[in-house]
Amino acid sequence: MKGKLSFVALSLLLVISLFASPAFAEESNRIAGDNRFETAVEVSKTGWEDGADHVVLTTGMAFPDALAATPLASELDAPILLTGPTTLHAAAEAEIERLDPDHVTIIGGELAVSEDIQTVIEDMDIEVDRIGGDNRFHTAHLIALELLEVSENDPERAVLATGMDFPDALAVAPYAAEKGYPILLTLPDRLHPETIAALDAVENEATYVIGGDVAISKNAENEVKGTTERIAGDNRYETAGKLIDRLMGDWGKDVYVATGQEFPDSLAGSVLAAKEEVPVFLTLPDRVNETVLNSMNQFGVKDFTLLGGEVALNSDVESTLNNLLLVDGDFSEVTSQGFDLFQLINHERTNAELDALRLNVELTGKADFWSEYMMEKDFLDTSSSENTFDDILEKDTDFEAENASVNTQHGLYPAKEVMDYWLAGSQSKENLMNEDATHVGVGFAYDDDRPDATLKAPFWTSVFYEYKR
Repeated sequence: MKGKLSFVALSLLLVISLFASPAFAEESNRIAGDNRFETAVEVSKTGWEDGADHVVLTTGMAFPDALAATPLASELDAPILLTGPTTLHAAAEAEIERLDPDHVTIIGGELAVSEDIQTVIEDMDIEVDRIGGDNRFHTAHLIALELLEVSENDPERAVLATGMDFPDALAVAPYAAEKGYPILLTLPDRLHPETIAALDAVENEATYVIGGDVAISKNAENEVKGTTERIAGDNRYETAGKLIDRLMGDWGKDVYVATGQEFPDSLAGSVLAAKEEVPVFLTLPDRVNETVLNSMNQFGVKDFTLLGGEVALNSDVESTLNNLLLVDGDFSEVTSQGFDLFQLINHERTNAELDALRLNVELTGKADFWSEYMMEKDFLDTSSSENTFDDILEKDTDFEAENASVNTQHGLYPAKEVMDYWLAGSQSKENLMNEDATHVGVGFAYDDDRPDATLKAPFWTSVFYEYKR
């Protein structure tokens, strides 16, 4: 809507609750089957359309044996397929037939992948070998030795991750695979003897230590010969983001996203990610936390593909990431409340068959300033005796007030309550549904130190803007 700024009047109702905001639905890519075994098959079909000479097969039921498999699979240009422990999964069997390999490498002992499964594959006139140690550390050691055997180059580095959980090893797996670096596993408090033997065999110049002190203690790190570099965050998601920022900054910006709560999808996807030189970001199954959003924004993600079905990563994750792609500027400058409101704005516009808006961070800064100004002066309007939003909007920018319309609100929380309020008002709804708008800025201010509930209640500002083309 063109013209001067319009605003919504004060509401004193304060609602304090949690709300997981929906976002507009947009087509995005997803590689998924009905279960982990079928998802691995779909990954294989994506990356190896014309078949493969070699396939790596491991259990889909437990992570320890599989953690170190990605670099070897990448060196062999082999997809990783998953199976149950006693019977070759039908989806994996059908995919092996389609791929028509000469060789299958089974990762893990006979408790992980039975002798009967090996026999079934051999009966398909395929050569089969098995890499399986007495424990996860031994298996990782044996995989490293096989990697050295088949690789044309000696690895300059090794990667050390905890063998007690999967996220750190799988987050670094695409990078390690692309570089040909073995992934070795350790106990939290000390190096396992098999790990020491593997490091001696690799004879690398330096070792990446993945994860914080809880995952791998300083004592364990000090046992590593040569130079070490630790890459760690406060949790698995932040560690994955730091790995990507430190090691994969120049990789492709069309990324993969997998759940950080289960291992199979990221395991199968890690070889494909290495093949395409794109990272795998980890997230929760039902939401994307702020750490991941910041990491993806800083990396400069242009598009994403989800690994796994809606149980692994639900539609809220998909819609949040779609909205993240519409952020112009530094996401860390956007409040979480503002991003919730932005998602709701696009959700309502999409339901009305209007174009989604882009979130302009500079415009958001103007909206944040106005929300804080209204809170400081205890008023709700687009002008005061000292300032007008028009002047603030145009100050030191190319924004023009005649191309903007504004909704303000005081007292409601969370963002869903604010959205419902605006949809109930004729002018605020008109601003929200302005078909000429192309961008939006969202502002939020709240001061928990203020003396009473009314004054503590948050102030919201949304600026709907039409960029002239």
